[in-house]
Amino acid sequence: MHAIFLLLALFAQKPIVEPSGVQNAASLIAQNPPSITPGMLLTLKGQNLAASTGVASSSPWPVSINGTSVTLNGNPASLLFVSPAQINLQVPSALRGAAAASVVVNTTTGTSDPIVVQVAPQSLGIFTQNSTGCGSGAVLNIHADGSADVNTPQNSFDPSRDLGLSLFLTGLGAFADRVDGLPWIYNPADNQSGPGGLVATVGVRAVQTSQGMSVQYAGPAPGAVGLDQVNAIPSRVLSLGEGCDRPLSLVDTKLNTRGSASQFVTVSIHRGGGVCVDPPVTRLGLITWQKNFVSDVGVSSSSDGLNIRFLEGNQLLFPVPGSPPAIGCCTPEVAPSAASCPAVLPLTLGAGTIMVAGITPDPVSLPPEARNVYQTAFPAGTVKGGNYQVNAAGGSIIGPFSAQAAIPPPIAITTGLSPGGALTFPKQITWTGGDDRSTINVIVKVTTPYFSGQFQQFTAASASAGSIDVGNLTFTAIGSPPIRVPNGKVEIIITQTSQPSGPTFTAPGLTLGGRQTWEYVWDFRGLWYSGV
Repeated sequence: MHAIFLLLALFAQKPIVEPSGVQNAASLIAQNPPSITPGMLLTLKGQNLAASTGVASSSPWPVSINGTSVTLNGNPASLLFVSPAQINLQVPSALRGAAAASVVVNTTTGTSDPIVVQVAPQSLGIFTQNSTGCGSGAVLNIHADGSADVNTPQNSFDPSRDLGLSLFLTGLGAFADRVDGLPWIYNPADNQSGPGGLVATVGVRAVQTSQGMSVQYAGPAPGAVGLDQVNAIPSRVLSLGEGCDRPLSLVDTKLNTRGSASQFVTVSIHRGGGVCVDPPVTRLGLITWQKNFVSDVGVSSSSDGLNIRFLEGNQLLFPVPGSPPAIGCCTPEVAPSAASCPAVLPLTLGAGTIMVAGITPDPVSLPPEARNVYQTAFPAGTVKGGNYQVNAAGGSIIGPFSAQAAIPPPIAITTGLSPGGALTFPKQITWTGGDDRSTINVIVKVTTPYFSGQFQQFTAASASAGSIDVGNLTFTAIGSPPIRVPNGKVEIIITQTSQPSGPTFTAPGLTLGGRQTWEYVWDFRGLWYSGV
């Protein structure tokens, strides 16, 4: 009997990595599935991960602390910190070229069940000053004389005099001369900056299209293990705005893969430097009529819906619906995860019960949902265009209002894009219907065995044009001439969105008014690109 209890006690000490416990050590975002890159700093969270707390006291970092070790595909990881609930480590450089890795924790009392993670070209995360992954970023103000100090609400970046910002992060990618567990020695050849590629973006409470900052240096941080550094210089023609918590993220515009965009952190910007000052609070309303169609091998689906939000924040601007961001990247599935850091999001306000007329034979009643978001789904084909009306009873801040809009019908795409079809480029995408109230965007995505991510190309035209010409698909690597994208799987996303405009309705409490927009999306998958 004693032996049974002893076995149960030993079994209970088996290390367990939580399902969401594989996290970027900077952002602490639990991706599903997890994504890592060689050389980055990684955090594991779970139970019984170590008998006691221990920290690496010298370099190279050890591969075992207090009897705890971690392997990825059997390769030992250099360890910085271990405790019963958390391990901080560096991903082994031996994973270069791997597509996936099995993470296993070994202790004196057992071995964890393996956790399989993706190995990606990047897994970007910016460190924060409070070590939570949210809030003020680990960012330095770079002054004109070359000196630098920490960006805080009491020590803001001065856009009129300072040179730029220096970001500290992990997950920038594998570097051939980065040795596991050892501080990196500066090598200018590891600088990944250049035309295109990495862009540091500053948004307005995650609502305005971001302004891009030119990256002058992107590579390992000298004298550190697994730490990366990006020095970004704002163009003087761009307005970064001012405020105490401006959202900042890092995006790789050449990749469309999980991990190619960091989380949002915040920076403080104030002309003259010093203590930041938030601009006045503004409020706007957004009513978006939606239609989505997906075509894939063996399956297709269609859905219609309506989304209504009333936003409150500093420096809010109407977003440009449906158009590619100014920095030329980021489809929704890889955009920076603002949701992981609610502080960068504007507040959402309620306007009482909303009645929607004209879309169905009987008016539709919409009570506010979580975070005061109003949304509903309609049967496929309901959103056909026409005169719709939204009436709000009003809330404590947003008063009663009635908003009317004449919404155009969706276009009819005439180009053959059936699943299984082969495409060549240049190619013309054609449609019937449509007028100059809408913009048509085409996104081409190609996944190939030779590209670890997805290639994208954006084009846009007025809906009245009836066609869009998509040119040859080329890819430009830093320092290399454009090359043709190899054969691969193709996905073509066509969107019909409202032209940019100012407010189209008013309501008590909405300082900026509101706008009704539409967003129709056709997603054609299961195609093949034959271009080389």
